[in-house]
Order: sequence, then structure tokens, then C-alpha cells
Amino acid sequence: MPLRHLRLALSAALLLAGCSSSSTGPTTPASFAAAYAEARAARLAGCGDPETAASVRAAVGLYFDGDPARLAANPDITYDPVAGKAALDSLATITCAQLVEMGGPPYAFARAFRGKVAMGGSCASYAGYDCAGTAICQLDPTCLARGTCVAAAGVGEDCTATNCQVGTECDGLTCAAIGPAPLAAPGGSCLAAVCPAGQYCDGTSTCVGRTADGAACASDQECALASFCPAGTCLPVPRLGSACTPLDFTCPGGTWCSAAGRCVAAPMVGQPCGDLGGEPALCQDAWCDTGGGTSGTCKATRPVGQACGALPGECGLHGDCVAGACAANYCMNGI
Repeated sequence: MPLRHLRLALSAALLLAGCSSSSTGPTTPASFAAAYAEARAARLAGCGDPETAASVRAAVGLYFDGDPARLAANPDITYDPVAGKAALDSLATITCAQLVEMGGPPYAFARAFRGKVAMGGSCASYAGYDCAGTAICQLDPTCLARGTCVAAAGVGEDCTATNCQVGTECDGLTCAAIGPAPLAAPGGSCLAAVCPAGQYCDGTSTCVGRTADGAACASDQECALASFCPAGTCLPVPRLGSACTPLDFTCPGGTWCSAAGRCVAAPMVGQPCGDLGGEPALCQDAWCDTGGGTSGTCKATRPVGQACGALPGECGLHGDCVAGACAANYCMNGI
């Protein structure tokens, strides 16, 4: 899959109306997840990225352990609507170049959550929100969603890839606040900055002009913002409705290449899924009930405790069917 498809996505969706007031943000993790995804999608759409709102929602869902309802049900985590509003507002204060190039979790996102677990206590949130203060969740190597709250390194302190406080990241050898990097001058150094619009950071950490569609390329980042490098040539990234070749997997997130050779929206609950010709049609926010065959119908995932069968996905991202009922299983590495 092209690198550009892995980025937090884009669409022309607008911020959900009615989910926040002028002084505070959305009042629940679920409404915050939806508002943040839609606002980020709308903001990035204005920057020219062709990904779908569904892809944005899926990516943002990962910061909620895959399910905002699960995060909301965790008694060791509280959500702060004021900080949620600040996270939403932060999307309007950075440039397109900073927004597109910003990797990892949205830098203001984690600040909307407050943990209650004291140092040394057990933590169960894959995203690590349940530790109090500046502590972080040191993960169990056999289960990447279970660990112990431990002291974290602060800004300016020595770090590894995983021991910085929430809201910071390991920037080389020390922890640094997560935020939009400064903009480099055209043709300037991008060692610690983001290149301006129309340029990218090359192998020498210098901002150089992007390659036009139809010209030779070696990586996605060389091409224009809404283009990629699938086979040594810059081409526009397919959008919903664009022509495609099944099994090339070039359609944007939240879509699939149909037998008719068009990028179509991923099926939702109640719609056909599975082997429909073309690429596999994977359900969006649902599971594909094939009845043991190769195609079927998208159905809502089953909650913990509900009866289940042996079909994959029916208990959701963080569940398994155990003894005929859905049981929680949050080990993200499958061990």
C-alpha cells in the first residue's frame, strides 16, 4: 500500500454539527472521536489530499483502542471536553505542510484524556491513557495492551522510543513536545523542519521541488500532495469513483476496487461483502458474515458476552469468540 494511504486521511467532510459548545468540546469520547476525524478530514481535504472520511475515522479509532465505547467504559480514564476543544482548535492553527507531514497520533489528541492509575499500577489501555499524571504504560511484551504504569522521561531528558511522557515523543536522544514542526525556507534544510508547499525533504535533508505527474519518481513523497509513485511514475492518487485495477490495491482507504474497475465505498452494515469480484470488499465498522462461504453481508460487531460462532471479526477488533461467546482480548500483537 502506498505510504500516502497510511497517513491520517482526508475528505471533504465537515465538522459534525451540534456536538460541542463555544467553550467546551464534544462531551463524550465517541463524539470527540467523530468530531476530530471529520474536522481533520475536512482540513486535509482543503490541502488537496484525496483520502476518504471513512479512512480518517478508522485511523483515529486506533487512538481509542479501536473503539471509543471501550475507552469510555474504562473507569481509569476520564475525558476532558475543554482539552478536547483545544485538540479540535489546533487543527486550524497549522499549515497544510505541517498537517500532512505530522506523523504519529495527533499531537493534541492525547491531552483530552486523564488517567487515574497510580505509579506501579496495572494499565490496560493500548493507547496508554489510564496512567495518572505524567506516568506512561510500560507494555507487557506478550500483550501490547497490558502493562504497568511507570515514570516517564520529560522534555529534554534522555529517551528511548517508548519512554517519553504522553504529549511528547523521542526526538533523537531526548524527549520533545509533540507539535507541528517549524516550516523550512524554500530550498532550505528540513533536518528539523517541514518543507513548504510544493517541496519535499530529500535524502540530504534539503527541501526540493516535488515531481510533476507523469515524471519519473522513486517514492511517494517526491510526487505532488495528491499524487503517489506506484511504479516509478508520479500519478494522481485514485479517489472514490476513479478507475482502478483489481488487486493493485491503489484505491484510498474506505474504498475498494470493484470488478467494474472503479473505486467504490467500502460496504457498511447490511450491504454485501467479501468476494464480489475485483478486490475483497471489506466491511467498514462491521464484520462480514459469509456463513462459511466467500461472500456475505456486513453485520454489526457483537459486544462482549453475546453468543458468537467461528467466523473472523464478529467480536470486533479487540474480541475473540471463546466457548461460544464474545470475550475481550486486547492483545494487539496476537500473542
